Amino acid sequence: MKQKEKDNSDMQKIDSTTSSFESFITRECVYVDKTMYLYKLLTSGSRYFFLSRPRRFGKSLTLSTLKAIFEGRKELFDGLYIGQTDYEFKKHPVIHIDFATLELRNANLLEETLLWQLLSIADKYNISIENKNQMKPVFKELLGKLYKQHGPVVVLIDEYDKPLSDSIDNVQRAVEIRDVLRGFYEVIKSSASYLRFVFITGVTKYSKMSIFSSMNNLNDISIDSRYSTMLGYTQEELEHYFDEGIDEGSKALNLTRSEYLSKIKRTYDGYCFAPNSQTVYNPVSVGRFFDEGGEVFRPYWIDTGGQKLLYETAKKIDFDINEDIEKAFDLSDLSSYDIVELVGENVSKKSYNSLLYQSGYLTIKSSFEEDIAEFDFPNEEVRKAFSKILLPLYIGEKNEFKGAYALVYLREGKIDEFIATVKSVFAFIPSDIKSKYESAYQIGFCCMMRSIGAQIRAEEPTNKGRIDAVIETRKYVYIIEFKVNSTADVAIKQIQDKGYAEKYKAVEYQDKTVVLLGINFDTDKHNVTDYKAVTL
Repeated sequence: MKQKEKDNSDMQKIDSTTSSFESFITRECVYVDKTMYLYKLLTSGSRYFFLSRPRRFGKSLTLSTLKAIFEGRKELFDGLYIGQTDYEFKKHPVIHIDFATLELRNANLLEETLLWQLLSIADKYNISIENKNQMKPVFKELLGKLYKQHGPVVVLIDEYDKPLSDSIDNVQRAVEIRDVLRGFYEVIKSSASYLRFVFITGVTKYSKMSIFSSMNNLNDISIDSRYSTMLGYTQEELEHYFDEGIDEGSKALNLTRSEYLSKIKRTYDGYCFAPNSQTVYNPVSVGRFFDEGGEVFRPYWIDTGGQKLLYETAKKIDFDINEDIEKAFDLSDLSSYDIVELVGENVSKKSYNSLLYQSGYLTIKSSFEEDIAEFDFPNEEVRKAFSKILLPLYIGEKNEFKGAYALVYLREGKIDEFIATVKSVFAFIPSDIKSKYESAYQIGFCCMMRSIGAQIRAEEPTNKGRIDAVIETRKYVYIIEFKVNSTADVAIKQIQDKGYAEKYKAVEYQDKTVVLLGINFDTDKHNVTDYKAVTL
């Protein structure tokens, strides 16, 4: 990939809030050049494309860039890959609809705001619309007249699925909104002769909509290896475009460049969108991280919202964060699913795992066979974020976990204070949650630890069995065994008898103190009633 040459101003402006390509270029903000992929799309034999990516991953910026290309604004691409090619930058009329900006409370308001947007586009191009009362005929008439007066039309649709995802708590509203959207996409399908290019983005891929069932010429590039790094930043791009920020941040934290890059990678990298493809960093996390000085590793992506669909669906299926996350998928299972299933009470855990992948909470880690891949959380930011989202499922929505204190106690080896913090949470877990999950205490404990960023591994395998949980800090390794209606001594004895600590005598653990921790839960008292720590 040819990249825009850096100069001394490249790192002076980092904007993680705008999705306007023009703004990036005219304000000389850091812009990671992805126009090689757009050139490939524009010069391919296909005209209709769909791309699914997690929220805040650069979809809107991609459409803004495409819009500038089709508006013939070649001057904005000086120094970028496509600006140095033979692409003609021929001007086309553009219909750009961002569903994230529309009124989505019900189907009628959605149709009204869609109608208003289409009429506004007609005014922009001085198109006179005869029947202004209904969305479908207005859309059809607009496409026909734009083509007649200005040539082949470009249609760019951003966040196509947001109206449906925002209706996750209401089956009837979801069905009615789906019908409106069907009508909208049926117009696109039936207007092929007017169209030069169509690009549709979203987070989730919903079936039973005409965008997929009727538009059979729609080329889904979501898991196409040729476009797997079109959104997000590769390692090469990170080190090239954010070179100055990396130098400044590593010095501020007194880390070597290699140590600093490793920490950034663990926290924000790891997204893989096709088997055996290169991983990418979350662009909003990277942008905000360096924009704030590159010194504090915050959960920037999770703070941008978008958790409602994940939480509401998980509630319906009694999702067990320790057991129900799929570690392997047939890639065909990720293709699409019905919004009505997600909204209804019969949603499957299989569909939920597909939703986790499309939402960016699970990603491809390795490929076993052509159609089978292994999945896991992409990075530390996402692992912590997902546990934080689901934590209310296991401790109650009104319960409070003072996680910062618990993490400090673990890091300092203060077991008594740590257990006291855990007990204060379990004391207020509602009884319906305790009866819902077979191993509610262990699930709640592990989820609490992940939500505060603790390095915890549940069901850690050894040659003599599985350790219930292992927590690692800079100074300590905690080997934890849980018991119910028993004693902490029994838990400690199991750890010792099975030699769970043996693997932690290796060289890489020689600077850490190994602590055996037995924890007993009492189902009558609904809390920890006994614990014991043995330091090796």
